[in-house]
Amino acid sequence: MLLGAFIIGFVMAWLLRNARIKAMQEAGLKLKKKVRNLSELQENMEIEHMKVEEKLQGCQKRVSNMVLKEDLVKSQAALRAEKERSMTARSSLTEIENAHEALKKELEIKISQMISQEEATRLQAEANRLKVFNASLQEELTQLKGNYEIPPSTITDERIMEENAFEEGSEIQHPESDLTEAAGKAEAQVEAAQEKAYSFLQEAGIRTAQSGAKDDLKLISGVGPFIEDKLNNIGIYTFEQIASLSVEQTEKITEAIEFFPGRIQRDDWVGQARRLL
Repeated sequence: MLLGAFIIGFVMAWLLRNARIKAMQEAGLKLKKKVRNLSELQENMEIEHMKVEEKLQGCQKRVSNMVLKEDLVKSQAALRAEKERSMTARSSLTEIENAHEALKKELEIKISQMISQEEATRLQAEANRLKVFNASLQEELTQLKGNYEIPPSTITDERIMEENAFEEGSEIQHPESDLTEAAGKAEAQVEAAQEKAYSFLQEAGIRTAQSGAKDDLKLISGVGPFIEDKLNNIGIYTFEQIASLSVEQTEKITEAIEFFPGRIQRDDWVGQARRLL
């Protein structure tokens, strides 16, 4: 009886053990299945994470490109604005330079005109003074000639007085001798001026004008009466002389007539003279 109970108990224990083992195996299988599902889920999550990262990187790139594009647009707009300001400043500078050059030329012309007017006024006053002086000399000469028209009866006495005066070493004054002396001085001054002008032309290598040739140099823009007189004083009388000038020769003429440096080139005297020939 005990043996049967033992056997029954053993069988029941073994069945219980097998049932427990089976339950454990089933639980293990379920656990493995869950682990496998979790692994698949993890893999899927990793794949989704990678996709999300790729999308995020794409968004970041797009945002970065948008920012760069916006910065580029701003930079281009700033560059265009700076270029426009530069062009405006350059235009203003050009206008200022043109205005300065125009004012400079106008000032030079006004100074030249003022000098010419002053010199012309001075020469006119001098001419008037000489005219008055010449008239007074003519009147005085007429009076002296009237005083020296002596009757024939007194010619012998006059000759005797002159002979006596000559013997005593005295000098007889004649008004004609004073005029002759003044004329001689004037001729000497003219000859000295001509010699000076000839020397200047020879040193500068400028051809001399033909005898009696004289052009109206005032037809050249920038040459007034005062400058024309100065050119005549150094031997420049014709367009042909000016038309053949070199740069070095124009510089020598500028220095000789005390003119504005570079003015002859700017006014193109040589070109104007060639066109006037």
